[in-house]
Amino acid sequence: MYNVWIVDDEPLIREGLRTLIRWEAYGFRISGEYGDGKEALVRYREGCRPELMVVDIRMPVMDGLELIEAVRSTDAKAATRFLILSGYAEFEYARRAIRGKVDGYLLKPVEERELADMVAHVRRLIDREAHARNRERKEWLEAFVTGAVPVPDAKTVAEMGLAWRVYRPMLLSAEIGGSGTVGTERFGTILRALAESLESERRGVVFTVGPYWAVLLPDKNGADEEDGLQDLQKRLRETAEAYGVRFSIAAGPAVRRFSDLPRAFANAAERLSRRFFLEDRGDFGTVGVDGGSDAAREAMLREAAERLFYAVGTGRKDAVERIVEEVADRMLSNPEATEHTVKADFVRLVAMTVDRLERGTSETEPVADRGWIAAICEQPSLRAVAEYVGRRLAAIAAAQSEGGDGETVVRRMVDFIRRHYAENLKLEMFSELFHYNAAYLGKLFRRHTGESFHGYLDKVRMERAKELLAEGRKVYEVAQRVGYADVDYFHAKFKKYVGMSPSAYRRSAAED
Repeated sequence: MYNVWIVDDEPLIREGLRTLIRWEAYGFRISGEYGDGKEALVRYREGCRPELMVVDIRMPVMDGLELIEAVRSTDAKAATRFLILSGYAEFEYARRAIRGKVDGYLLKPVEERELADMVAHVRRLIDREAHARNRERKEWLEAFVTGAVPVPDAKTVAEMGLAWRVYRPMLLSAEIGGSGTVGTERFGTILRALAESLESERRGVVFTVGPYWAVLLPDKNGADEEDGLQDLQKRLRETAEAYGVRFSIAAGPAVRRFSDLPRAFANAAERLSRRFFLEDRGDFGTVGVDGGSDAAREAMLREAAERLFYAVGTGRKDAVERIVEEVADRMLSNPEATEHTVKADFVRLVAMTVDRLERGTSETEPVADRGWIAAICEQPSLRAVAEYVGRRLAAIAAAQSEGGDGETVVRRMVDFIRRHYAENLKLEMFSELFHYNAAYLGKLFRRHTGESFHGYLDKVRMERAKELLAEGRKVYEVAQRVGYADVDYFHAKFKKYVGMSPSAYRRSAAED
């Protein structure tokens, strides 16, 4: 609601203007009535700044034109607009004098329709100007909070309408039904609705800071911090119900100095980034005690992918779910982790695991399926991500053979070796998956196959190497493709198994 002053030396005129139209219907409320220009100017200089003044051109002490000039000289950037009242005798004079200085003039006696049309016109002008000014203020606020512009002086803060006693910064994010982030178009619609709800009552400013929505609430009357948060939560609930979204909110510390806002918003951002880890408990504090470098994260992911490779490939659903839960716990204990890094790490974990599985079979669900990535990114919490990844990988594991007796375990191992012989396979990884002692599992494997684990692995590799050499492939290439990084070691192994060197075997195969 905008403020309007009526400035006229005739009480009947003031009363008539006050009652001629329903000012509230046009977005105005009459907040002042004055009998001459000087009286109005005193109030204006005290800091009361209406959006519109309706002033008589002829008044004692200070007339309307003098009042307008005085207001302009007081504040060159004054946003107040003017409508001039004049009698028929002064009409032409008024029209010439006010050209380019006011937004319209009204001839006494004022007609209802004429006043209504003029007020509606001014309302549109004020709205347009306020919208542009508000957009500029939001862009400037975002730039300041993110460090793109320097700390402003007190005059600039006042000109932006932000000279408050206390500043209460808050950040929030929105999800559709808790299942995914809000799209750009809908984001804008909801943001405008929330902004209108707060800003129409001058209860705060809503803008964006990076991936979040920022709300800056004033504390002009010494209100309790909890009141401001509760009021915002009430408005968020109303907006959530209207648009079918769920909000997460984090409040930064209230500050008295405008220059402290970047730090306060950074604090809120840190809290909100941790919201992802806390599921639906409504707790916005930080969690975790152990840090983690990029190198440590990478090592953790590779080790987990190695274990998942074995677990999925041998059909161990229980092991798959356990490993994924362990990864989630490690991420939860890292205070430097963010929602973005966690989701990116889980995408990489799935990619590394399934990529290795795909090398041994064409039946594994391809990781290139965009559904995996999109679904991970849409999960609302860390636990939801872990549950989704565990469920999908367990489904692949379930496609492998079932059963748990010794013969079945060895059959799974043999099948796994024949599909993934090129990998760095270890008996210890199988023993962990099947809950067997490594030495006992080795004996079990020999009992059912007649060969040791490593002997069987070498045999599978050598048979495949013979096929590749017969195709005319280079020795170093064959060594790499069957799982030997050291060509000399491969050469020795091959000669021991086949009775001739790889090169000799390739020549022999070509002659045949």
